[in-house]
Amino acid sequence: MIFLTGISREKHKNIVQMIFAFSNKRDDRVTHFRETIICESFVFDFMPDTLGTLIENNSLDNVDIKLYTWQMFNGLQYLSRLQIMHRDIKPVNILADHAQGLLKIGDFGSAKIVRPGMTSTPYQVTRFYRPPELLLGAENYNWTIDIWSAGCVLGEMVKGNVLFPGRDTKHQLKLIRRALGSPTESDLRFGSRTILHLQFL
Repeated sequence: MIFLTGISREKHKNIVQMIFAFSNKRDDRVTHFRETIICESFVFDFMPDTLGTLIENNSLDNVDIKLYTWQMFNGLQYLSRLQIMHRDIKPVNILADHAQGLLKIGDFGSAKIVRPGMTSTPYQVTRFYRPPELLLGAENYNWTIDIWSAGCVLGEMVKGNVLFPGRDTKHQLKLIRRALGSPTESDLRFGSRTILHLQFL
């Protein structure tokens, strides 16, 4: 809740705003142990659509794609200034009001503030939108991972379906390599499972 409040303190037109938050406490009497359960609820801006719905319904023309792409990266630029990585950029987490041509990044459940020397689990970001460095096991990363995800979203808006629909991590890397070529030596420095994955590609 503190994290979400911090984001909402400085309003940005391309980031969903938390309007209200509250918590309910109750005792769990179902188990043998008495536990206090805290249920946190959040109220956000109302947005009638997601980018995922608009893509699925083939509702986007070239002007829409340009407009929404600009707003998506504008929101990510704002988050980068706050040293926040979203870590789950994908069409269903990007909210839209198509009638107004307005886009807002939502769902900060996986978001994290970047701190010097910090390591993070590579098992983040929905697979289709996960950048190669995370697929290769990198633990030192920052908000730039969201740029790859946003690029995949842009490609999906243009193409009408997922760019890299990998069945698993190995297949995901294979699809990316087929489209973009092999990673460079400098790319591979950031992956702890590089050889394990690449020997099968």
